[in-house]
Amino acid sequence: MVFVVSRFAIAHLRSEKNQGQVLQKSPQRMPILAWYNRFVETGCVSHKEPGQSRPCVADETIENVRQAFVRSPRKSKKRASLKLIVPKTRVWNNLKKRFHCKPYRLQLVQALSDGDKEERHEFCSETFDKIKKKRRWLPE
Repeated sequence: MVFVVSRFAIAHLRSEKNQGQVLQKSPQRMPILAWYNRFVETGCVSHKEPGQSRPCVADETIENVRQAFVRSPRKSKKRASLKLIVPKTRVWNNLKKRFHCKPYRLQLVQALSDGDKEERHEFCSETFDKIKKKRRWLPE
């Protein structure tokens, strides 16, 4: 096996900030062989057995979360979790992943007037001209 090491890598290893640091040894042959065999057998390198995963969320819990937010969609996830006796994260994950709900907040915005389009166009053209004339036109 041949390893090619660049000058930068050698300089980095010899630099002052790396003095005194212990470099990790490369893995031995046996762990690599075990990883390879595990990958061939299971298709995964992790120690978990196939089929091991997080416990499933009960259908009843999912339905209770859905009904709670159908009844009052403005309810907070904290209030829903307290009422349903379910962790906040489970309520949040159900809302996001299963029901595709996203948090939002109503905001007041200004209505566009007739002259806004012209003002935006004027601002853009002035900015474009400044950029063309001088590359660094923004103050630093």
